[in-house]
Amino acid sequence: MDGALMEIGPFRLQDDHTLIKNPGAWNQHANLLFIDQPVGVGLSTSDTDSYIHELQEAANDIVLFFAKYFEIFPEAQNHEFYLAGESYAGQYIPYIANTINELNNNSTGPKQLDLKGVLIGNGWIDPVQQYLSYVPFAYNTGLMEHGSSIAAVVEQKHRECTKELGTMETAPISNDVCDQILDSLLQEKFQATKLKKEDPRACVNVYDIRLTDTFSSCGMNWPKDLEYMTPYLRRSDVLDALNIPADEQVVWKECSGAVGQAFKAKKSASAHTLLANLIRDGTEVLMFNGDQDLICNHIGNTNLINALSWGGEEIQESNQPPRKNPGGFKPEDGEVEESWYVNGVEAGTFQTGRNLTYVKIFNASHMVPLDQPEVSQMLLNQFIGVPGVDRESQKPKNEQQKGDETQPEEGASGNNDKEIEEATWNAYYRAGVVALVVVIILTAGLVFFVLRNRRLLRHAIRLNESRPRGVHYEDGTRSGDSMDSYDDDVERPTGLVNTLFSGLSRWHRPHQGHRRSSSRGNKKYYFAGAGGAGLSRAGGSPAVELNTFGKRDSLDSILETDEEGSAGTDDEVGGSGAHYTDNVDDEDSVQELVISKPDSKIITNDDSIV
Repeated sequence: MDGALMEIGPFRLQDDHTLIKNPGAWNQHANLLFIDQPVGVGLSTSDTDSYIHELQEAANDIVLFFAKYFEIFPEAQNHEFYLAGESYAGQYIPYIANTINELNNNSTGPKQLDLKGVLIGNGWIDPVQQYLSYVPFAYNTGLMEHGSSIAAVVEQKHRECTKELGTMETAPISNDVCDQILDSLLQEKFQATKLKKEDPRACVNVYDIRLTDTFSSCGMNWPKDLEYMTPYLRRSDVLDALNIPADEQVVWKECSGAVGQAFKAKKSASAHTLLANLIRDGTEVLMFNGDQDLICNHIGNTNLINALSWGGEEIQESNQPPRKNPGGFKPEDGEVEESWYVNGVEAGTFQTGRNLTYVKIFNASHMVPLDQPEVSQMLLNQFIGVPGVDRESQKPKNEQQKGDETQPEEGASGNNDKEIEEATWNAYYRAGVVALVVVIILTAGLVFFVLRNRRLLRHAIRLNESRPRGVHYEDGTRSGDSMDSYDDDVERPTGLVNTLFSGLSRWHRPHQGHRRSSSRGNKKYYFAGAGGAGLSRAGGSPAVELNTFGKRDSLDSILETDEEGSAGTDDEVGGSGAHYTDNVDDEDSVQELVISKPDSKIITNDDSIV
């Protein structure tokens, strides 16, 4: 639910526990499906013996989820899907996508799930490249200076990490020795300030270097939205709106220490090894990075791409002599870095080639949609092919290609937004279907934080015990957990599939959908509303229903209630009077973001991090 309420969902939660429209919501031209995973985190309940241990297990669970999901909503199997996530989702998403592609490749019939692309924001994809990027990033951003005492300590940790990596046969997902590079930078900078640990200026925020925090929180108190999101998601009326059974006694937490303790990923290879396979299988990959993020910074992900070979080339083996051009984008073939614009304003840079696109976004943190909502929305719309918002159309008029007669002149009649909407709806009418689904995997419990150090853990417990956060350490603990007890939540004897059925079976369904036929003529610019997480039955609580994430035109009706706060007629969903129309399918109502399109045949869907 983090991503739904703080980043890309149709609403943002305010400090007074009211909802406002999100100007950068991703459901402008797509359906959103949010999934809390792995099992046991967020609102996803599980037996304690069902907690995952490896990344492949998480991927398998997502495949199982979609298989059961399509049994309930068979009409959703004809949609096109995109998987999206950030931070540690850089590990989950490639595993999930690769599992889906393998399932499709081994199928003798139609695709089990029509996965078109994946989006990874500020991803922890290649840990080695990220570890080795901390020193150059610190120099480039002025976090430390050449020849300083801070640099001497940090560079020594860098050398120790390099030596440690040289002894390893496979790239690690995390490493204690290499973790000390960032830890030492934070420690040395804190000591140089001569401030008390409790001072909010004591430490740099590792997720947004423009900000500071107490030591050793160093960003764990960010963003401020988390402070009021936890009590909001524990309210009985909100849980009822999300269709969470009252008898399950769900206590929402951003992260679960018990899940983190079980998850070791000791046998899991780093997910960057799967990227070339995804592209080979026809999956479009979009990587984007906010330039103010330290912990998963843009230098590390740029170096990842430079070391990657894809698009028909073999992956460079470590025991082979280096090729003249081992990987990366090929400027000689037109894959050059260019400025990227949004509404005529330079918002970053982009580079694209052979189904891989990389965008560096200016003035953005670890959570790009949080502080650049409209920019992140444009990023998605361009990736899924919404008409009228291509990169060329977003340039300043004096930089657009000469002879381009598609752009209206200044003062010309007509509304570009209206034209875009009409074009997208016309495409749907021709297709006879409405669905484009973006699946966002909320990797609560493992996503977002990669900082691991027992010393920092103990400081964080003392300083943040009133509000646990999701910083996971090498042994599976996280800040806010005691060292003896990892989870104070009530365990529920339900499992992923049982929870799915217990929730989805009660959703209000105005019509029983049928599998749609494929129509390849529609390409990929379908406009659809986002069905929210867990469409609740009519006549529910008068609270604003987070689960009715519909198309943007219906957001006003979601926010409004009648005088009694009733749900209205049987044609409406939830107690806030949120109207459900036949143009928005209820398959888009789970706690994870899935982007899906209507024109492909799909039998089963798998998206743990989608």
